[in-house]
Amino acid sequence: MPHSTPADDPRLTSRRERAAGRILDDEHLRGDLTDDEYKPLLDWALDLIDRVALGTAGEDDDRADYVLGGATREIVDILRLANRAVVAHRRRHRADRRESLSDIDCIVDEKYRASSPDTHHGPFERLADRLDNEPDLDTVTVTKEIVRAINDLSDDTPGRPRK
Repeated sequence: MPHSTPADDPRLTSRRERAAGRILDDEHLRGDLTDDEYKPLLDWALDLIDRVALGTAGEDDDRADYVLGGATREIVDILRLANRAVVAHRRRHRADRRESLSDIDCIVDEKYRASSPDTHHGPFERLADRLDNEPDLDTVTVTKEIVRAINDLSDDTPGRPRK
């Protein structure tokens, strides 16, 4: 008899689909980004939703909805800020881009960072410096670098408090 995995659980599948639908159905998150610009951000968001949903295995639906709702709100905030950062880069609005990256860093720092690495020159500040020095860097690369910076800092799942 085959052994079922948490990913096969219909409740987890339903949770994942509902949370992913909130991201996919919100066209405002894409904003002015092209498909190629938005894809790395969307892939990151959906992957994170999958991991959060899988992390709710064994929890009742109310608790799972609470966890997924919190994670989804945080992901939406990051997607909006990333959108602003990419558009600001495209328009060469250095201060707006830097502010958006700093705001993403604050969310990641508050919710995801499990340890206390040097926050004075972390991945987002290094990215902001790089973009200041490479104003012609294409925006698809910018979105990929934003995702990389998030992943460099986050070794925890959003929606779950750090221990």
